[in-house]
Amino acid sequence: MATIVNGGRQAYSAIAFGLPNTNTVSFLQNQFTSMSSVMSEAGRSFMERGRELFDKYHGAEAMRLAKAAIRATQHMFMHDAIMELNNISQFQQAKPVMQRWIMACPDIRKLYHQQRCDGYSGSYIDMYPGTIGEDHYDYRKVMSGIMVVGETDDCDYDWRMRVWIEDDENDVTLSFGDKTTILSVWDMVKSMAKPGKEDPTDPLCGTL
Repeated sequence: MATIVNGGRQAYSAIAFGLPNTNTVSFLQNQFTSMSSVMSEAGRSFMERGRELFDKYHGAEAMRLAKAAIRATQHMFMHDAIMELNNISQFQQAKPVMQRWIMACPDIRKLYHQQRCDGYSGSYIDMYPGTIGEDHYDYRKVMSGIMVVGETDDCDYDWRMRVWIEDDENDVTLSFGDKTTILSVWDMVKSMAKPGKEDPTDPLCGTL
């Protein structure tokens, strides 16, 4: 199966030669700002055009897309199966099988419903729109038979275990190992999903 990575010249350069040093990029950006303050109007116009060209190929947007292209190539051979994910790039480039279970995490699903995260747009298909937690089929699929410990002192239970009997003969059967892997992934993705940080559900490396 072919894997297509979309991107412009910056993305190709990043894949072929790596991203430019961020300190160098920041230094050059600062030079544009400091030099334009002491130039004539004609000089400032020339500098502004130079800055536009610089930002086109080395600005935040170009760098973001280049980083996304690199991560896509790094993980193009990642298995489309239930598996541990350990870093932001693995989450962003997750295959459809893991996308389904990542998007069943209530914290991520809440952001998704609020349109505050990308939610693997273009590849993830939400089969149960508007549902979250125990109302969501995929959540119940993961949590059925899993012991949950009460998290607060005023909780009305010390622990509980629920089992949902679903009419899902044509769906995948999750083993206990599959469920513990998904729960571990949920813990990881919740720790990553912070405002202003990279969106773990955005293959193009956008921010939350």
